Amino acid sequence: MEQRLSLVTLGVEDLGRARKFYESLGWRALAGPEGVVFFQLPGLVFALWSRAALAEDAGLADAAPSKASGGGAPEARPNATIALAHNVRERGEVAAVLAEAREAGAAILKDAADTFWGGHSGYFADPDGHVWKLRGTRTGPSTTTGRRARAADGRARLLGLAARFGKKGETRMIGYVTLGTNDLKRAAKFYDALLGEIGGKRMMESEKFIAWDRGDGAAGLGVTLPFDGKAATVGNGVMAALMVDAPEKVDRVYKKAIALGGKDEGPAGPRGDSGFYAGYFRDLDGNKLNVFCMTAAT
Repeated sequence: MEQRLSLVTLGVEDLGRARKFYESLGWRALAGPEGVVFFQLPGLVFALWSRAALAEDAGLADAAPSKASGGGAPEARPNATIALAHNVRERGEVAAVLAEAREAGAAILKDAADTFWGGHSGYFADPDGHVWKLRGTRTGPSTTTGRRARAADGRARLLGLAARFGKKGETRMIGYVTLGTNDLKRAAKFYDALLGEIGGKRMMESEKFIAWDRGDGAAGLGVTLPFDGKAATVGNGVMAALMVDAPEKVDRVYKKAIALGGKDEGPAGPRGDSGFYAGYFRDLDGNKLNVFCMTAAT
């Protein structure tokens, strides 16, 4: 289990009252489904949910866990006051981390299972009764459930981006850039490998669209089959730029693009004396990109 926290959920008696309290503190709720309220915090999400619903979801409605439910019984009885969530990358990791927690002495509250929203989750309680939820969304690029889960995960990230940078005077000029493709499978393979060089991972996916980001609030990149059903074409003068933090990373990503079959549009190197260092290339559909960084001006 990696050392990180994805989401904190408070179980509340009156959701409307709780939301009003936190909004009175100046917090801004994200747009979301009825029955739950999300607030984007730096690096994680804070949620308010009915205590009864949280208890049911965690398998706490009837009884405290026991050794029969898997794992040791905690010293304190778990309750639905608060739940800590740890997101994993693939659905299979939920069961694996539950097993790891059981081995460490946790009580399994709810075994890994599919959820109504298209994900996969399970719950455990630590020896002091604190409740943890394990949540996996990615189920594989070819499954409908996987696409829906990644779409939900991506929407959550975009909502978080809007909440984080949506205040007056703090708006990001570009949220994401979309490039057209006539072969989504081929484009996905190209960008999975290329963007993986700079920490990019798929954050949203449907049958006609895939988007990547680094999970750091920066702009994302997507590829899509054109919405109008016509062939994707390349715009003359249109370019997407990938930003990194060092010239050696520019060199690496540029070389990776060429190795993947991209077309050279200008080798990596300094441009002028402003400290701008970049390499230019076209993807397999002919879309033009560069990868760049800023160095000390000469």
